[in-house]
Amino acid sequence: MVKVVIGISAAIALMVIGLESFKLFYEGWYAHRVRLPRPYWGVGLILALLCAMGLLVWDRERSLWVLVGGLLGLSFILVSALGRVAQSLAVLCLCIWAWLQPSATESFLTLSALGLGVGLTGVPALLLMSEAEGIGLLQGLTQLWVLIAACSWGTTLSTLTDQGPSGWPQILPVGVAALTLVGGAVPLLLRDQNLETEDPAGVLSPGVPSGKQPLDWIDWLGWGSSFTVVVLLAIGLIRNWLQQDAFYTLSFALGVGLSLGWHVAERMRMGGSQPALTQPAYRFWQAVMGVILVGGGGLLALRLGGSYGAALLGIGALTFRSYWGTVAALFLAVRPLTQSLLYQTDLNLSGINLTHTYTYAALYLGMASMILAFVASWLFTATAPLRTTVALTVACVALTAMVGYFIHLEPQSAFLLGSLIVALMAAALTPALSAGAVSASDWLGIQGLLFAILATLTALLTPELTLAGTEATRLTRLLVFAVLLLLLTGIWGLSWYGVRKFSPPAPSPLQE
Repeated sequence: MVKVVIGISAAIALMVIGLESFKLFYEGWYAHRVRLPRPYWGVGLILALLCAMGLLVWDRERSLWVLVGGLLGLSFILVSALGRVAQSLAVLCLCIWAWLQPSATESFLTLSALGLGVGLTGVPALLLMSEAEGIGLLQGLTQLWVLIAACSWGTTLSTLTDQGPSGWPQILPVGVAALTLVGGAVPLLLRDQNLETEDPAGVLSPGVPSGKQPLDWIDWLGWGSSFTVVVLLAIGLIRNWLQQDAFYTLSFALGVGLSLGWHVAERMRMGGSQPALTQPAYRFWQAVMGVILVGGGGLLALRLGGSYGAALLGIGALTFRSYWGTVAALFLAVRPLTQSLLYQTDLNLSGINLTHTYTYAALYLGMASMILAFVASWLFTATAPLRTTVALTVACVALTAMVGYFIHLEPQSAFLLGSLIVALMAAALTPALSAGAVSASDWLGIQGLLFAILATLTALLTPELTLAGTEATRLTRLLVFAVLLLLLTGIWGLSWYGVRKFSPPAPSPLQE
């Protein structure tokens, strides 16, 4: 039965890829080209290679899968404009992993390394794209990460329970993720609702700012049919095939329902002509309600199904495309990853003491570093986009590893939680800021959650570094800190010299 679920899920992913590919040939490749700075195509793999070289000290297999993830991230970028192809590739990759069924330890490390490699390549590219160009890549990254979170935690659950078919905790996320592809494709049978299309001048529909056609009964019929089909198939999969608790069905159905609600709200806002919809007050209350729905839905999922239920809710939130659905999926993906980190290091027994001096300092560091990342992105992305996005990605990975080595494990966990909370608050406030006097870039709100996942995956892959810092003497840590400081100073100096040397000279007043 487990193999049947994997086979059907892979078939659904391949079918969606085939339909989107047919659409590509019908419309032409030029309409789906990827616009990125030419130097970037090598930068993503260089980042993955550097990370793999660092992990090579402890485990050759982990470093190999980081490189595989880097190549997978490049494939996500190439197909990012093709509707749901990147999202389907994520489901297909996890189907292959589930079919191979490695041991619990191997699968945990494989998934974490794969997710980190994809993020090192995909996140800088995503931050360089516009919102219309990068929505497909964002959905693919989010789908892969929430699947990795669910399957990683599922490997731990498989050792704690033997209810149902063997391997069901790793199979269930793959099956429901395939159902989200079905749910997203059903409305397209009636009308193309591609979110990447834009018509700023309102040529397609005068008076409608985004060029979207006003909602009619066809839209409601498509969405209602999609929701009904997905929920019924989920009930059959979870209850009848895999013989699992109804709470998992409720968590996934809740995610699908929230996804549909957010999607409809965004379509109504994009297709409406009322001036009130664009006022800061409306966007502010929309952000408040979004935080309540994400937090309340996540709390309900955790209460009903634990971390596994939260991951299933996040998968369901990706059924229909929306800003808040993606925010919810990214936020909920961190919970199972953090829970896996706690079980990996036995912190689940003692917890995290936030009143401890080092832990409290690391909590502040996580919040402050995320705020500084937002400020740096806001100030420098427009003038130096490639350098800014790459620097923030490298800093995210390096700072997480350094916190684990210099301040140890428990503070590292507090660091991750602090950065996650600030990232969620920034994602909530961005819709309000983008309508006011302060201009926000396309991915300013959501980039913090991307960095939070990269940081958590880094912590999962570097337990040996954290252990080495625990066993090192103060003199050793001081010497390591001095070497890192000299290295970073040298890199910064060379970069500054290169920019000054090869940048074009500023025009003189006489030339102007």
